[in-house]
Amino acid sequence: MQQIIVKDGDYNCPPQVTKQDWIDILSDDSFMSNNYKFALSIFYLEPEHKATCKYLAEKYHTHPTSISGFITQFSARLQGKLDRFEIIREDGSPNWWLVTMTGKKIAGGLFEWRLRDELIEAIFELNYVQKSMLQIHDIEALIKYVNNDIYDFATRFVKTRQHLADLKRPNSAKQFFTYESKDRDWAVNVGGSDEVQYRIYLRDGVVGYGLGFNTRYVESERRPNFEYIKPYMEAFISLRESDEITKLEDRGFSLDNDITDINDFEKGKYYLYGRQIKMNGKYLSLIDYYSIINDLKGGLFEVYKKVYELTNKLRVNSDEVAQDVQQPITSPLLQDISKLLLANKNLILTGAPGTGKTYLAKTLAEEWGAKYELIQFHPSYDYTDFVEGLRPIQNVNGEVGFELRDGSFKKFCKEALKYQNNQQLSNFEEVYQRFIDDISESSTDLTTPSRESPFSIIVNSRENITAVLSSETQRQITLTKPLIQNYLETGKSLRWKPYLTSVCDYIEESYDLRMSDTGDKSKKFIIILDEINRAEISKVLGELFFSIDPGYRGRVVESLLSMPICKRMKMYLKKVFIYQITSISSAL
Repeated sequence: MQQIIVKDGDYNCPPQVTKQDWIDILSDDSFMSNNYKFALSIFYLEPEHKATCKYLAEKYHTHPTSISGFITQFSARLQGKLDRFEIIREDGSPNWWLVTMTGKKIAGGLFEWRLRDELIEAIFELNYVQKSMLQIHDIEALIKYVNNDIYDFATRFVKTRQHLADLKRPNSAKQFFTYESKDRDWAVNVGGSDEVQYRIYLRDGVVGYGLGFNTRYVESERRPNFEYIKPYMEAFISLRESDEITKLEDRGFSLDNDITDINDFEKGKYYLYGRQIKMNGKYLSLIDYYSIINDLKGGLFEVYKKVYELTNKLRVNSDEVAQDVQQPITSPLLQDISKLLLANKNLILTGAPGTGKTYLAKTLAEEWGAKYELIQFHPSYDYTDFVEGLRPIQNVNGEVGFELRDGSFKKFCKEALKYQNNQQLSNFEEVYQRFIDDISESSTDLTTPSRESPFSIIVNSRENITAVLSSETQRQITLTKPLIQNYLETGKSLRWKPYLTSVCDYIEESYDLRMSDTGDKSKKFIIILDEINRAEISKVLGELFFSIDPGYRGRVVESLLSMPICKRMKMYLKKVFIYQITSISSAL
């Protein structure tokens, strides 16, 4: 296999793919995904077929990392498919972009990339942009395309909705839109019948999509839907002047009825805040199609979250008003319970369902001004959910591996420790976003601190960092966002420390990170374990069962440190003092 070595700072090399090669590749539908077609098309349509990822992201309402990820994946797969050359840097790390592009560094630290001449000629000869239009006969075909191309987003969406809707378990992420009947010309997101929902339709050669509010009678459940959906409509009206909605309206989004007040909504109607795209017969251009995809993942998702969050706040306020007329929990009761918890560190509340155990626990935590976490146990809840467990992850090449992820208890301990040690960054989200924006245009080269082993970092499609080892060109290491944040805040890491240290040093040198001033060192932390008798406790706690005993609080049991989990949890068991309130529902 031929090796083409590119010098540092050089963004060009002799072409390795002929025009005929490109024609063959572009004609291979089994290889060319819609993502690849879209990324190549938007570069091709620019003057002189060149642009920066940042410019294209702003033009097509997406993120630079998405475009960068599409080109990186396409180029890497193409090089592997041809299997006759590899383009590498002087340190041995791969330079996939030069398979497809040539580039140069321009003002502002950006990179301007241009399609290879041979690729441009192949696209022109095939009339590729026109021929890449999607043939869509009906709504079922449209839904199939969309569900396939936003699969990663669907996973993120169901997790976000699980949090917003306070669900015990997320809905299936196998598909985003659910299509149940051939009599329908529309579809909505999975699980969204009684709330603000994503909706898409295909009617008379027009694709419409947006956020919907259904006030119609629900036939399957024989009940009206208006009262269920009303809080979401109130939230949407309150947000009409927000930046998120204004941006969408500048792009042609509008409510299909003139609504200024909640009283303008009528029962028995469907309201869609959306946009329409006219098809060319049975065909939809990739540019129009990806405007739909990018809106679903971008602007509409931001509005969806805002509407849901405001709805939840409105409901909390409504609940507080309702509680004002109920018999309040008396102060002496809270005082008695508070003394018990302070003395024993653990508290078990028992009683029949609906007698206020969870409410009492939360009220006590709020009276203390404590940071608290409510975790509801259920029969399938286990050690991997509560402490830690392996979770599947996918790298930029689509290969699946496993990564150790913290459970809810361990995450809470970490947050408590960071607070007590004043180790919380106040602007991490902002800095991390700037960091991935800056490196999304091109990979960044770093070295490990001790052995000075070179490696490069790129942003993958999940907005995590992928470290590509130059000594092992096939090996890639994923540095997740939480892993980076934890190291920046605590200086501690359980894996990939040489690479993590270099990445975090680069961030600290390049950006202005600021620590929060937590101030109150006496702040208490309470974990509320709700319905604990619904789970098998030994399966949930494992080796940490001894931590319930107040006698072991604040110190480590040395005889247990041979167990891997106890070694990893040592600093939390020794330094973090967390109060525990447990509820058990007993029979009437």
